[in-house]
Amino acid sequence: MENNLKAAAIHRFSGWLGLIMTLLILIYTVSSHLGSITHVILLCILFLPVYLHFLIARGLVKRKKWAKYASIAMAFFMLLGFPIGTVLGIFLFIYSKWDYEEAVTQ
Repeated sequence: MENNLKAAAIHRFSGWLGLIMTLLILIYTVSSHLGSITHVILLCILFLPVYLHFLIARGLVKRKKWAKYASIAMAFFMLLGFPIGTVLGIFLFIYSKWDYEEAVTQ
């Protein structure tokens, strides 16, 4: 398996993990009647990295240059999420070593 596909799989895993966590927070917020505007803003902020992980994974599969650099940037921020984020961030740094080629469209 190529390194860009391994990095894409890690981003998809991180995206699904973040989506599950965001949905659990949403369920908790609704069930405890804490539906204030701050909780809605918090959920929007939590959903942003989820979207970015899926977007970067899609770019990595297509071997886009921007996705490689976005993956490295996201890996840097993931290092702060000890212990799972740190491990996934290290693997993303390892798998960021691949030569990009723009996808040929016909």
